[in-house]
Amino acid sequence: FGLLLHSTVGQSPSTVTTTLPPSTTTTSAAPSAGARALDALTRDVSTGVTNGTLDPATAQSISTPAGQAIIDVAANNLSQAATDLQQSADVISNGLQGGTIPPAYAATLQSDLSSLATALGLSAPSTTTTQPNTGTGDGKGKGHGNH
Repeated sequence: FGLLLHSTVGQSPSTVTTTLPPSTTTTSAAPSAGARALDALTRDVSTGVTNGTLDPATAQSISTPAGQAIIDVAANNLSQAATDLQQSADVISNGLQGGTIPPAYAATLQSDLSSLATALGLSAPSTTTTQPNTGTGDGKGKGHGNH
């Protein structure tokens, strides 16, 4: 836009035209790697709730500490961030061990959590990736128990 100024100093008026550029300040920050990784975890957790694979309380117990880890890293509290991620990992492992989270879904969530840890510059939390052996045998094998 242009700004038109008229000067009336002295006998004859003169015209001064000054053109100012439009004031446009745009800042757009791309989401950080941590935010993208948290988004992937949150999306998979939400999908699990929607399709009935994950109950809402468990979902919150996974997502809340993971989100807190982002805050803790931003505050340079890396030790607490690692603890937060371990809390999420423990919920996943316990759900897998307890049979409330199917193995394939637990593997997806654990992968998401590992990606989040990497994006935050932290070591991946330790997780359990196997279900307990709940065998379907009747116990009437031919073993004699001498070994």
